[in-house]
Amino acid sequence: AKSFLAQLLQGQDLSTGDSLTQQQVIAQVFIFLIAGYETTATTLTFALYLLAVNPEAQRKLQEEVDGQAKLLSATSAPSAAHTLQGDKPKQSNGPTATSGQGRGSTVSLQARAHSGVALSSEELAHSFPYACAVVDEALRLYPPGANAIRSPPEEVEVAGYK
Repeated sequence: AKSFLAQLLQGQDLSTGDSLTQQQVIAQVFIFLIAGYETTATTLTFALYLLAVNPEAQRKLQEEVDGQAKLLSATSAPSAAHTLQGDKPKQSNGPTATSGQGRGSTVSLQARAHSGVALSSEELAHSFPYACAVVDEALRLYPPGANAIRSPPEEVEVAGYK
């Protein structure tokens, strides 16, 4: 497996077929760093801040996490425990009849945990609706990309305004 940087250095401009310039590679690394890392860190920081200043929300989130942890640990299927521990159990060959029931579907989570097939990141995330709501609220109140400044490479006129 090639590193991200190695792939960029071997990349080509789709419109011309030319190799990417050093400036283009640096720009792409910067975008991935800011958009991929910084936005996640900022969102988690503000979500934790909101939980710290709202003990009731923190308690409710802890109850949800504890409840789902008990549900998963009560199953005999190794996939549930492995999913929480980061191990790699057998993977699914596609959706099951119980998957796709929407956010917070305990039935889906329980059925998948019992099936012996690893829970996907999406299934696991959607089994925590309150945690998703906490992140959504942090994003609503403190959007990490709201201060991104963009400027056109040349002067533009729109409806008579420059």
